[in-house]
Amino acid sequence: MIGEDCLNPKQLEAARHVDGPLLILAGAGSGKTRVLTYRIAGLIADHGIPPFEILAVTFTNKAAEEMRLRVEDLAGQAGRYVTVATFHSFCVRVLRNEAELIGYPRSFTIFDESDQLAAVNRALRELNLSKDVYKPSAVLNMISDAKNELLTPAEFAAKDAWQKSIGGIYAKYQQLLTDNGSMDFDDLIMQTVRLFSERPEVLAKYQERYRYIMVDEYQDTNHAQYMLVKLLADKYRNIAVVGDDDQSIYTWRGADPTNILEFEGDYPDAKVIKLEQNYRSSANILEAASGVIANNRGRKKKTLWTDKDKGSKVLLYNAESEREEASFVVKEIERLVVAEGRKLSQFAVLYRMNSQSRSVEEVLLKDGIPYRVIGGLKFYERREVKDVLAYLRFIVNPHDSVALSRILNVPKRGIGDTTEEKVMAISQERGCSMWDAARQFGSTEKNAERSQRLVGAFVRMADSLISSKGSLKLGDMIEKILEDTGYYKSLKEDDSLEAEARLDNLRELVSVAREYEARQNMAAKAMDEGIESGSVLRDGNTRPDPKDIDPFLEEVALLTDLDRTNFAEDSVCLMTLHSAKGLEFPVVFMVGMEENVFPLSRSLYEPKQLEEERRLCYVGMTRAKEKLYLISAAYRLLYGTPSSNLMSRFVNEVPKDVLECLNPGGAPMWRTPGRDYASGRWSRPENAGQGARQGGEGGYSEPRRQGYPKGAGNSQGFAGSNGGREGFRAGDKVSHPVFGTGTVVNVAKTAGDTVVTVAFEGQGVKRLALSFAPLSRK
Repeated sequence: MIGEDCLNPKQLEAARHVDGPLLILAGAGSGKTRVLTYRIAGLIADHGIPPFEILAVTFTNKAAEEMRLRVEDLAGQAGRYVTVATFHSFCVRVLRNEAELIGYPRSFTIFDESDQLAAVNRALRELNLSKDVYKPSAVLNMISDAKNELLTPAEFAAKDAWQKSIGGIYAKYQQLLTDNGSMDFDDLIMQTVRLFSERPEVLAKYQERYRYIMVDEYQDTNHAQYMLVKLLADKYRNIAVVGDDDQSIYTWRGADPTNILEFEGDYPDAKVIKLEQNYRSSANILEAASGVIANNRGRKKKTLWTDKDKGSKVLLYNAESEREEASFVVKEIERLVVAEGRKLSQFAVLYRMNSQSRSVEEVLLKDGIPYRVIGGLKFYERREVKDVLAYLRFIVNPHDSVALSRILNVPKRGIGDTTEEKVMAISQERGCSMWDAARQFGSTEKNAERSQRLVGAFVRMADSLISSKGSLKLGDMIEKILEDTGYYKSLKEDDSLEAEARLDNLRELVSVAREYEARQNMAAKAMDEGIESGSVLRDGNTRPDPKDIDPFLEEVALLTDLDRTNFAEDSVCLMTLHSAKGLEFPVVFMVGMEENVFPLSRSLYEPKQLEEERRLCYVGMTRAKEKLYLISAAYRLLYGTPSSNLMSRFVNEVPKDVLECLNPGGAPMWRTPGRDYASGRWSRPENAGQGARQGGEGGYSEPRRQGYPKGAGNSQGFAGSNGGREGFRAGDKVSHPVFGTGTVVNVAKTAGDTVVTVAFEGQGVKRLALSFAPLSRK
C-alpha cells in the first residue's frame, strides 16, 4: 500500500479514504500536501481509479505545480493524467470547450486589471457619470465582490440605493466585456457556475469526468468557488477538502471560513480527520501559538503537538521605539549569524502593514546586510514614496527634468504623453530646461488650448511649493505636497485596499520626516553647545536645520543606493504576515506587537475582524521552526502621529511558562492577569517606572516606559478606574496629550467600557476607550 511506511497514523487514515466526503483538518506544519499527493497516488495504484477521473484544485500556480510533480513521482506516468489545477485554470479549461453555450466565443480573451479599469472608465463615460464620484478602482472592487457572491448586475442593484447606482455601471461594464468577447478573472468562475447551473447536461458530463475531487486550502474559498465545487461533487459526493479554519486570513478578499466550518452540515456523513502532529515547529512555539488561537470562539478545536524538543522559549523584547525595535532585530540577526553559524536566509521579519518595513530596512542597509522584501516593494522604492521624493527633488532643483517628468501628471491631472512631448520639444528647440519650457508652454488664458491650461495650473501649484522651501519643516513640506497636489485626496477617494496601503506608506514617510526633524534639532543643539564650549568651530560648519531638504534627500539616496548591496539568495526576508502564509523559517521576528498595530485599531470593536487578526497572529507564529521573537515598541510614530500603545493582547495570550522577556526593564504596561481585554481595565504595578521588579506574575519584571510625549501613557490614563472622567457628553471640549484639543461627537457603552468619539483639530476623528485614554475636559 502506498504511504504505509511514510505517513503517520492519521495521515495514513486520510490517504486511504476512498469513497464519500472527507474533511481533513490540517493544522499548521502537519504535512497536508503530503497527504493529498499520497491519497491521489493511492487512488490510482491501490484502488484502480483512472487518473483522469481525479481533480485536485488549489489556489496558486506554484502549489499546483508542486502537487503535480509530487503526484508524478509517486504514481509514475499515470500521475500525468490527473487534473491538478488552480480554480481559474480549471474553469478556463471548461469554458474553452463550452463557452458558446452561454453566449461567449471559445476564443474569449481574459481582461487583466488594466483592461478592467479601462472598461470601467468607458462604462462611466457612456453613462455620463463622474469618476470623481465613482472612483473606477473602487467600482471595480465592488463588481469583483458581487461576482464572488454570484450576484448578477440586477441582483446586486436590488440591494440598496447605492448598489443600484453601482449596479448600472456593473451592467454596462459586463455588456462591454460580452460585446468584446471577453471575461475578467472573476467571470471565469462565475460563468462556469452559471454554465453548470443553466446546462445540466454539461454539469453531468463533468461530474462523470471528475468522480474524485480534492480541494486544498478549503478555508480560503469564496462563495463562487464553494458553489463550483459543490455542483461538481453533487452526484458522486467523493469530495475531500483539506484546510485549517485557524489559518483563514483572507475574508477581506471574499474568503468565507464558514465553508469549512459547515462542511459537515453540507455532508452529514462526512468523515473528519484531524492532522495535529506538527513537523515544523518546536514544542514551545506550538504551545505559544495554540495558547493564542484558543481564544477564538468560531473555530474547530485542534491540539497541535510535536515529538520535537521543547526548544527555546518564545522571546519577548520590549523596545522603547520603532527605531530600537529595528536595531534589536538586526543586532540579534548579526549575533546569531556569528554565534550559531546561521545563514541570513534563515531569518524572517514579519509585520502587519507594509509601511512597518521601513525602519528595519534602514538598519539593514546601514549595516550592509542583504535583504529581500517578499510580496512587496522596498519602502523607498514604492511608487507613492518615490513620487513624493521626486516632488522634493524638484522643489530643491526645479531644473531636475527626471523629477519633473515623474510628477508632471502625478496624481493624474490630464497632462498626457502628447502634452509632455510638446513641452520637451520646446525644451530642445530653445535649449532650456524642461521646467522653463513648461512655464513658457503653460497658460492661464481662457482661450488657450486645454493642454496649455492644464500645464499652466501645474506651474502655479509648483511655484507655490517652491516658494515654501525654507519656510516649512520637512514634515510640513511633505504634508503640503500631498495636500496641494491632490495626492491625499485622490487616494482617500479611491476606496480600495491598495489605496489604503499607499496612504499608510505616505503617513509613514511623514513619520520619517518628523524623525529627521528631531535629529536635525538635536544636532543643532549639540553644535550650539559645542560652539559655546569651544569644541566646535563656528566657521565652516553649517548649522543643521529641520527645514533643509537637501540633507534628507542625501540620506535617503544613500539608503536606497542598492547597487552595491549583494542581493544573493542568502538574504534576510521581510514580509507581511499575509505574505508569510505557507512559508517557514528557522528564526522569525514578529514586530509591532502592540494594540492598534496588531491587532489593527479597526478590528478592536468588531469580534469577527478581531478573530481574523488572531488567526493572522497564529499563522505568523507557526512560520517559526526553532526561534520566535515577539517585539513591541512602547512608543512609535504611527501615520505621522506620536503613538503610545499597550502591548498586543496576543502577547498576553501566550502561556507565561513558554515566554521569556529579554529586557524586563523596558517592558510596556501589562494588563491585569485574568481580565478581559475588551474591558479596558489595566493595572500599573507599584514599582512600574522605577526600574525592573523581579519575580512578578509569570516571572515577568514590570515595565518602565521612557521617551513618551509629556502626559502620554501615564498611570492615570491607564488606571482601572476612570479617574473621575465619567460623564462625557457630545459637544464637550476635551484635551488629549497627543491629539490635542477636540470636541466629543459621540459617547457609547461597548464591551464593558465607554468609547468616546472625538473630532480633534487637525488630527481627524478618533475613537478612544475611556478606561485608558488620557482624556480630560478643557
